[in-house]
Amino acid sequence: MKIVDYQTGVVSVPREEGPLTGGVGSQAEFVTIKVRTDNGIEGIGYSGFASSLMLKALKATVDALLEQLTGEDPRNTERINENLRAIAGGGAPSGLVTRAISGIDVALWDIKGKHSDQPIYKLLGGYQDQ
Repeated sequence: MKIVDYQTGVVSVPREEGPLTGGVGSQAEFVTIKVRTDNGIEGIGYSGFASSLMLKALKATVDALLEQLTGEDPRNTERINENLRAIAGGGAPSGLVTRAISGIDVALWDIKGKHSDQPIYKLLGGYQDQ
């Protein structure tokens, strides 16, 4: 299985009263991420809570990192994560890079779950009776 395509977008969600009212403005904005494989599986992720001011930079960061993934096996999440960190400058990335990689990682795990017909929580270890 190989990554063949990706698509990103932006969504705005109205902020409401409650525990997630922090930030600037009346909208919470997200970069949406879709990663497609050669066998038709589509993984979905998002990179969250960017202010309007930084949203273009976050989307550009996500797009730049996703460009590097064509031809990669999306099931190799750990290796891909390490490679993306190295591409972004090595060390422990922060801010936009962390948000961008996190959203991509969610999309890759979504592909892994769909490919194995398992919910992601089970792939990550899930609840055990013993």
